[in-house]
Amino acid sequence: MIISSSILLNIHRLSLFNSELFPEKLTKELIKALDLIACSFYILNHEQNKLILRAQNGFNYEEYESFELPLHTFPGRAIVERCIIDKNNLINSNEYRDKKLIQLYSLKSLIVIPFCKKVNGNLTSEYYGAVCLYPKTSEYSEMNGELKELQESISLSYTYSVDRTKMQVRERVVSAISKSNDLNSALYRILQSLEEQLSIEAGSLYLYEEKLKLLKLHATTGLESNLPKHDISFSKKDVNSNTWQSFINSEIISSTYNDQILAAEKFKEKTKSDKKSLLILPITRITQGNTPSRTKGVMRIVNKLLKHNGQSELISFTKEDVETLGYVSEIIGITSHMFLSKGNKVSYFEKIMHGTRSNISTSLQNLDSLERRGILNNIPEKDHFMLRDTFDWLGDIKHQMDRLENPNSFELDLKKISLTGDILMNSVRLFEKSAEANQIKFYQITNLQNEGFFQLPYVKADFRALMTVFRNLVENALKYRNYMKDECIVNLTHDSDNDFVYINFRDDGIGIPEEDKEEVFEEGFRSDNASRQDPAGTGLGLTQSKTIMVRMEGDLILKSCSPTILTVKIKKF
Repeated sequence: MIISSSILLNIHRLSLFNSELFPEKLTKELIKALDLIACSFYILNHEQNKLILRAQNGFNYEEYESFELPLHTFPGRAIVERCIIDKNNLINSNEYRDKKLIQLYSLKSLIVIPFCKKVNGNLTSEYYGAVCLYPKTSEYSEMNGELKELQESISLSYTYSVDRTKMQVRERVVSAISKSNDLNSALYRILQSLEEQLSIEAGSLYLYEEKLKLLKLHATTGLESNLPKHDISFSKKDVNSNTWQSFINSEIISSTYNDQILAAEKFKEKTKSDKKSLLILPITRITQGNTPSRTKGVMRIVNKLLKHNGQSELISFTKEDVETLGYVSEIIGITSHMFLSKGNKVSYFEKIMHGTRSNISTSLQNLDSLERRGILNNIPEKDHFMLRDTFDWLGDIKHQMDRLENPNSFELDLKKISLTGDILMNSVRLFEKSAEANQIKFYQITNLQNEGFFQLPYVKADFRALMTVFRNLVENALKYRNYMKDECIVNLTHDSDNDFVYINFRDDGIGIPEEDKEEVFEEGFRSDNASRQDPAGTGLGLTQSKTIMVRMEGDLILKSCSPTILTVKIKKF
């Protein structure tokens, strides 16, 4: 086994890959260049005192007893003692755990090279992990100098690859922020980018709200809880929760999921796999002098995936993961500060809204007076709908402004309502008249009589609020229709159970991107395709509609992204 300068140069070139790809590339290069039986790459999990397999070549992953090694093995000892270890006669060694590999591959010897971080060209005492080489011969006792050169080359290249990962993550995060109109959608897009780039399975972001004294959910890839997102939070009552402890103590917590952790964490992320590992990082914002400010929240990350040849295996988080995600948490701290500072300006806007509400009230009174005096009778018949629609929209705006001004004290007027006669027939007329006024080439909506809608039971609802929900759905279908065909098709279906009636509202418009489905009800969130088609939109319609339905003991549920299917769940009377 000869370590030439060309081998060292090839390893240096691997620094062009990020740290997710580097281990796999390195093990392949070392096997080919040094004529090895196999090569494996481990990263240190400092909090749990173990090593995590991140890549290997030459063996099969199925043949490993575990992807984790304790520190009393050869790779662990190499890191603890900070030295290269060479071992002959593996079959008789108690420190080598995977005896099955020795027998399957006739392994005779092992070289373990620990690698560390390199700063300003110098090796530091901060060790990341170890590379295990399995040579075909045992004649390497005089290669100590060459092995040290290999160690330096691996350390330098891996340090650069970690930095490259940070750079790539930063670019994706900045891109996510630039596409977002509000904090929640920015945070959700950040989680999406982490899933793709760092091979994590799930995550959530919580920010502390000082007035409420709550650590509230702002973004998630999905939770097991059925509670609305705005009701999900941690507080000082959750003293046994790792999430609260990470926030209060501003400390990183890395742990393996067990029954105790599952019991203490009242809100858990949805995962396709069994929950294996949890990493919680405090969110801080670096201020002048590079000192972190008060903790602003926490980032929860669940399950790291090892991906190789189309297979995925769960592994624990490593030192490198903590460093990279810690860097992301700092960016999130800056992002949240930026958006929340911007949000302070909203209070000025709300003061303006108070005056606007009065102006709308006056406008409605004036229009009403003109109508009563017959002055509007000379308007052409075909324009009557647009005038009446303006009346209705101004009324809705005033009604919702009243609610926005004092949302907690505003009472809904829940009454017995004929869903078909009071709501759906009005919605169908609204759709047809609006489509005609907008000169849409082809439009079509379900015939209520033919589809059995007149047999639906009465519902318990606030008429005006429920009409606002269906008006929003109708207007969205028209705004986001298929402009290429200039057509708008809406299909209504219904279902019911003992307590609720369900109206399924389907349209064949531009749809909702699958990656945005978790955020469509977030305040101010707008998908990119919606923003392109209707730049003037606010991203408040679906948020408002869902809030109304939840307050009326029902819900608004996204069933499908393309075609768009939204289900209105309404309480029976």
